[in-house]
Amino acid sequence: MLLANKIHNQGGASGLSIISVTINVNSVSSASTNHFEIWSNSSGSPVAQIGTDSESKSLASTGDTTFSFTTPVPVPSAGNSYWIIQQASGGDVNVNRGTSASSGVSGGDFILPGSESITDFVSGSTILPRLVANLSDGTSVGQLSGTTAIGTPGTHLGLLITNA
Repeated sequence: MLLANKIHNQGGASGLSIISVTINVNSVSSASTNHFEIWSNSSGSPVAQIGTDSESKSLASTGDTTFSFTTPVPVPSAGNSYWIIQQASGGDVNVNRGTSASSGVSGGDFILPGSESITDFVSGSTILPRLVANLSDGTSVGQLSGTTAIGTPGTHLGLLITNA
């Protein structure tokens, strides 16, 4: 299952870069090695990776884990959207999600059917995983709160960020 959120970056993104992504884990049944990627957007679906991968880390404990980009990825200009996609190598990790949206956050539960590519998403119900993008100006955008677990064993998480 791919979980996705549309986030509005207040004030535009001129000169900003994504320096890291932070995910909040509720519980771990079996550890998973993960990294994050930035993808371009078309009509609410990821199209192609832009920039480099973040560092790879194991999600093996609860709480926040931050994944840094060795080369910061420029944030598209105001009015443009991009995806932040978590790539997982299996495992069984439950991520916290909000029961109500953080300010400016909306989203949906997206399914990656079978063995199809990451660009083949099907929209579903609202789910808001506790996942944020950390920007070069010291701000973070995303779902900042929530303590309800959502299972994501060996799958993807994503954020669709739209600059205001």
